[in-house]
Amino acid sequence: MFKKEKDTYYTGIVHEQLKFKSPAYRLNAIFKHYGYNNKDYQLMIYKYERNLELLKKQLKENPNDIYTLFQITQSYSMMKKDIEALDTIKKAYWLCKEEKDSLNKYLYIYHQYVKELLKINDFNEIIRVCEEVIKEKKGYLDFYYLLGASYDYLGMSDKALIHYNNYLNVRDNYEQSEEYKTLSITNFSYARRDEVISNIIKIQFNNKNFREVVNLFNEISEEQIKNSLLSAYITSCIMIGEKNQLVKYLSNKDIDDQLIETIITSIKQIKILNDNKFEEIDYLLNIDKKVKNVINIIFDFKKIVA
Repeated sequence: MFKKEKDTYYTGIVHEQLKFKSPAYRLNAIFKHYGYNNKDYQLMIYKYERNLELLKKQLKENPNDIYTLFQITQSYSMMKKDIEALDTIKKAYWLCKEEKDSLNKYLYIYHQYVKELLKINDFNEIIRVCEEVIKEKKGYLDFYYLLGASYDYLGMSDKALIHYNNYLNVRDNYEQSEEYKTLSITNFSYARRDEVISNIIKIQFNNKNFREVVNLFNEISEEQIKNSLLSAYITSCIMIGEKNQLVKYLSNKDIDDQLIETIITSIKQIKILNDNKFEEIDYLLNIDKKVKNVINIIFDFKKIVA
């Protein structure tokens, strides 16, 4: 690819490091590396075995070489050997912590370590490492994403919200972030904005922050994620009196069995949250004749609102 450029070439025992001359620019393009076509299983096995053999040979000469341990982790991870990958990157992590200024020199090690920890759901260790990172390094998406997700999984929703919102602040201003200015790591969470908003909505709904639910729902772009949150959205709109917004959204939806079930769930939630929403519940029943008929068949509505 760079045969005509003497100052641009790959180095390393498995030719994994790109050396290049300045200036360098970001390019919005995708390159296909057919040498790592994961649809070709035999090719992947060959690459894995060849790389691992070369890297282990190099590691034998220098058992504490952090970068070689990282590359071995990459090879194990590629073949989904998660335990071997974690053991290897864990060793690299503790070795790099022995050095001064390790976060500036080895941020990619911390990043790979928490990614491997995620595979075994070790959320407490993920939190410890990510908190260690963000004390010194701001503006790196995956560490905020993993902190939010880990605290969320552990039921610590207040802390989860803090880090989910930190993630959104960096994600929505990504070109001004520290991560954008460096090439030390490749994030995996940039495309998970809708997922993070969905998680925030669930927390806010449980906290009865219905205005936040409605506002955030409108920021989601993926319709599939919106559908999974529709009951919370309908309930929240009713609870804060946003009937017009709800009418506008539902008028573009097909009245199918799934939507009917969602409306039924919403009516039950509204009843639990506020007994005095009869007018709004009546509105939901009359969105479509099919909705009203099906609801009346499934259960006696009077028992819900009585």
